[in-house]
Amino acid sequence: PWLLPFKLLAVMGHETGHAVASLLVGGSVERVTLSLNESGACLSRTPDSFFAQMIVYSAGYVGSALISVALLIATFRFNARRPMLTLAAVWLAVMGVFSARDGFTIAFSFFMAVAFAVGARVLPDGVVGAVNGFIASFTALYAAMDLKDDLWNSAVRAQSDAALLANITWVPAIIWAALW
Repeated sequence: PWLLPFKLLAVMGHETGHAVASLLVGGSVERVTLSLNESGACLSRTPDSFFAQMIVYSAGYVGSALISVALLIATFRFNARRPMLTLAAVWLAVMGVFSARDGFTIAFSFFMAVAFAVGARVLPDGVVGAVNGFIASFTALYAAMDLKDDLWNSAVRAQSDAALLANITWVPAIIWAALW
């Protein structure tokens, strides 16, 4: 249970990937939601273009990977520990204000934003680096565990990002999940 905030953080990163991709291809974001059962959704309007849909449907797992890599590189290669944790706080606040529409997602976004902002301000530099490293590693590993569900749990696979891609490409969902 004590890992739940980090699981939800990973889900928020995944859904943020979809949201950013939707905006980049000329769409719009209606809302992003998180649930206590570790599920999430990004409801967006995307152009009917095949490539726009491919980009948006793939952006959750790609976004999680990019977030993890950027956090690790900025923290440990460029010693941007505090700025990265502060950036995470800003990201969560922005998601809470502009994308969240339900009480739980709003509360989670703001609670984590405040926790990260306070942590960036008061924690020792080494602890901030450890927090960033943990978040980056956890996000990457959680995405891998989520992909496991896409591969082996037929109920999840039927409603997954991989299933959405399978519907427009005729490549089976299990292949998409394995490629990610």
